[in-house]
Amino acid sequence: MLGLGRTAPDAPLDLLAAELHRASADFNDCAYSSLALRLPRLISAGHQSTSASDTFPVLAQAYLLATRILIKLDEPQLGWMAADRARQFAAAGGTPMVIAEAARQQAVLARKAGWHDQALTLALNAADDPDLRELGSAGIAQRGLLVECAAYTVAHQHDQTGMRELTSEATAIAIASAP
Repeated sequence: MLGLGRTAPDAPLDLLAAELHRASADFNDCAYSSLALRLPRLISAGHQSTSASDTFPVLAQAYLLATRILIKLDEPQLGWMAADRARQFAAAGGTPMVIAEAARQQAVLARKAGWHDQALTLALNAADDPDLRELGSAGIAQRGLLVECAAYTVAHQHDQTGMRELTSEATAIAIASAP
C-alpha cells in the first residue's frame, strides 16, 4: 500500500477490476494471506497505470478495502490514510457511493478514537449528500447505513434518545424506499 517493492507493470482497467473483485472475495472469505499479497499489488498497479483517471474508481475501492482491513487490525493511523485516499480517488472518479462509504469508515475511525462529534458530522453530512438521493435504492441504502452509523455513535455516548431518533430516521428512509 505504501508503494514499496517492485514496480508493477501497466495493467488494463479490466484486469485491475478483476483483481479488485478477487481481493474483495479474499476479504469476504477471510483469506487474509492471499489478500495481504493481492491488495498491495493492486494498489501499486492502479497507481502505475497509464490511464490513471480511469483507474480512480478501482483505486478508491481498493483503498476502501484497505481501510476495512486496517480497522480490523486496529491500525487507526493507516486506516485514516487509506480512508482519505479512498475518498479522494472516489471524488476524482465521480463515485458518490464510494465517497459515502469512505465517510462511513472515517466515522468508524473517529468513533473508535473517541471523537464522537466528528464521527457524527462525517456520517450525517455524507448521508445528506444529494448525489446519494439520485442513485436510487443503492443510494438510499447507503444513506440508511450512514444514519445507523451515527446512531451507533450516539449510543456510545449513552444517548438513548438520540440513538432512537436516528434509528427511527434510518427506518423511515428504508420504509420510504420500499416498493
